[in-house]
Amino acid sequence: MLTAFCDFKSAFNTACMNGEAEIVQLLIVNVNHKIFDAQKAMLSTCIKGWEEIAVLLLDNFEHTQLDICNALIEACRHGEIDVVQAILRKIKHHNLLDIKTALNGACENHMHEDLVLWILKNIDHEQLDLTNVRRKAVRHNWRKFNFKYQR
Repeated sequence: MLTAFCDFKSAFNTACMNGEAEIVQLLIVNVNHKIFDAQKAMLSTCIKGWEEIAVLLLDNFEHTQLDICNALIEACRHGEIDVVQAILRKIKHHNLLDIKTALNGACENHMHEDLVLWILKNIDHEQLDLTNVRRKAVRHNWRKFNFKYQR
C-alpha cells in the first residue's frame, strides 16, 4: 500500500522544465489536468526549447490555459526556433498572437538571425515592425538578412 504523498503538479512542472517528455505524457494521460499549472509549464517549456513537450501541451490543453501569446514571445526571446514553429503550426489564427512583439524579442539577440528570417518568410508582414527588424539587422551585421531585405 502506498502511503507517500505524490505532488503531481510539481512533478509535471519539473518534467516540463527538464524536458522529460515521457513523464509529461504519462502525467497527461493518467492525472486530472485541472491540478496542473499549464501556463507555467508552457512558459518553462518555451524558455528551455522543449519542442516535443510544447506540442504535447498544445495538443492536450485548452490554448487559453497556456498563455500562448507570452509563450511565443519568450520562445522568440530565447531563440527557440523549433518551439516557435510548433506554436505557429498549431495556432491557426495568428492574429490572436503578438507576433510583432515576439519578433522584436528575437531581434534583441544577435544569434537569432535564422529565427527572424523564418518568421519573415512565414508570417504576413503587415503584422510586423520591419523598421525595427532592419535596424537590428544592421546593428547585428546579419549578412543573410541584409542580403535578402536591405536592397
